[in-house]
Amino acid sequence: MSQYRPSMANLIETVEQFLDNLAPNLKGELKYKANVSSYLLAICRREIAAQGAENAADLAAWRQLLGTSAEDPAQARRDLCERIRNREFDDRFDEFLAVLLERTASEVRIVRPEHLKAQA
Repeated sequence: MSQYRPSMANLIETVEQFLDNLAPNLKGELKYKANVSSYLLAICRREIAAQGAENAADLAAWRQLLGTSAEDPAQARRDLCERIRNREFDDRFDEFLAVLLERTASEVRIVRPEHLKAQA
């Protein structure tokens, strides 16, 4: 009989909830450390959840801008940086900016999702 093995996301969420429940009972530096730890675990959890989709979206965006069929997102980013330094996007600034803003927003959704919520 196989034993249930929780996923990395489940483990992270469990520890995050433990810290969230513990923090109100702590004071000073310990409370601060518990809150920071919970915050960092939340980032890890969101990153794990979005990892495959984000890598694919990054690669698709860089391929479109570069006009290439690159398979490696890291290499595509390096190529993009080189082309930016060579001023190859100066005449496509609006297109470049739109893609760059979307990719930046996707990063913010992982690290600080509350920053992208509409303000009332």
